[in-house]
Amino acid sequence: RFDGNNDQYDLGSSTPIGGTKSFTFFWVGQFSDFTSPNGILADSTEDSTAELEFLNTTTLNYRNRGSVSPSPTVFASGTFPTRTPMQFCIRKNSNGSVQFFKNGVLITPASGGVFSTTSDFDADIIGVDNTNGFFSGYVYELALYERALSSAEIGTISNYLSGKLL
Repeated sequence: RFDGNNDQYDLGSSTPIGGTKSFTFFWVGQFSDFTSPNGILADSTEDSTAELEFLNTTTLNYRNRGSVSPSPTVFASGTFPTRTPMQFCIRKNSNGSVQFFKNGVLITPASGGVFSTTSDFDADIIGVDNTNGFFSGYVYELALYERALSSAEIGTISNYLSGKLL
């Protein structure tokens, strides 16, 4: 449980997910509120602004170190409600193209949906962004892969996580 105040979880090592690096990220949990951005992943490098955060119930922001994405990704209204357990998956290819899955189903952004490939991001913190947007809610499980998984692999993992946690 993250209280949205000043807690975070520092990973023992970092995983490169910025620039032209591919990745697939699974998050299972629920938001308590959006009093500040709900930081999911961050890069603790000094003076770094690399982060992945939910700004509100419809907007996901991804920023590489020193480089804002072309625009935050905005989904249909009410996509990520508070107090509702859910699973979210992001798959990023080396060219910055991204696909999003909620509870194992591909969802299409209303705007945005391309991540910057111009600088690095080494994920090593869970539960905060670098502007003190602490996560408020529960994180049941996370998985981060250093490659873009296939659709079949995403389906298998989503089914496993849903059966286990949702």
